[in-house]
Amino acid sequence: VSLTLLSVGQTSVTVGQDTEAILEDVRGFVEEFNAAATELTNLLGEDGALANDISIRSLQNFLRVNIFKSVTGISGDFNSLVNIGFSSGASFDPAAPFQLSFDEAKFLEAIESNVENVNSLFSNDADNGVFDVLFNFLDEVTASTGFLNERARAGGSISDQINNLNDQIERIERRVDLREARLRLQFANLETVINSLQSQSSSLASLAAGFGGGGSGF
Repeated sequence: VSLTLLSVGQTSVTVGQDTEAILEDVRGFVEEFNAAATELTNLLGEDGALANDISIRSLQNFLRVNIFKSVTGISGDFNSLVNIGFSSGASFDPAAPFQLSFDEAKFLEAIESNVENVNSLFSNDADNGVFDVLFNFLDEVTASTGFLNERARAGGSISDQINNLNDQIERIERRVDLREARLRLQFANLETVINSLQSQSSSLASLAAGFGGGGSGF
């Protein structure tokens, strides 16, 4: 707290936690976390753009495991977000997006009880708080050298997969073109044979008519 003294006199100063600002920040975190978890579930679903993608699945699993991970080496009774009002909600549907629920009353009780403990649970000098772990992981994977950008950039693994698929498509199209050409040639040859057989049939019919159409015969 910084005080600027403007004149001689007496006054009273009250210093306290801005709990509403803290709640607003936590609400924002929960909202963003749930939005990200929902997007990951949609992308990884059967009809998702990244269905069964192993690397994205590992990112999803990391968030699920570490959001409720116990934090060691901190003072106080709160060593997990579960202790201060966070939970995974009431849905047990494995196909549903993983979501955070936030009990504001329990969270406020924790702040009033031991705000230093709550603060250390989120972030601390050992860099092993819940937010420390999440931030460090996400900062790494989304960096320009992280695996997400490495996969998405030109020449990355996704780009290589696209090029490989395009090569496969070109090879298949060439085989289809060759197959079409062979079939057309076979069809043309078959038409030639049919025309020849039709001519022979006409000749045989004429010959048969000659044998049976009068004359001296044999």
